[in-house]
Amino acid sequence: MLKAMVAAGAIKNINIIASGARFHVEAKTPNGPITAETRKGKVRTWVTLDAAARWVRALGMGGAHVNLTHWQPGQRELSVSYTHLTLPTMLAQCRSRWSPYH
Repeated sequence: MLKAMVAAGAIKNINIIASGARFHVEAKTPNGPITAETRKGKVRTWVTLDAAARWVRALGMGGAHVNLTHWQPGQRELSVSYTHLTLPTMLAQCRSRWSPYH
């Protein structure tokens, strides 16, 4: 979709934005910014700046702005499983305001 918009002249600026240790691409259009997505509708990301830049070049854009404000190259992605989070189990930590022990 972005390639067709670039060819039609609807996209003038592209930003490569760092977030943690990954990069994503955002295109500015007259109707607002559009983030590059996968076919499944998720934000498309790259591990390296070089890979993101090659993808932008393949769109037909000669250049892009790079935003490294939130770049943390040493950060690894952390997946959190909410089923494995532990809740307090001690009575003193579990009291509600209706508890007779309050």
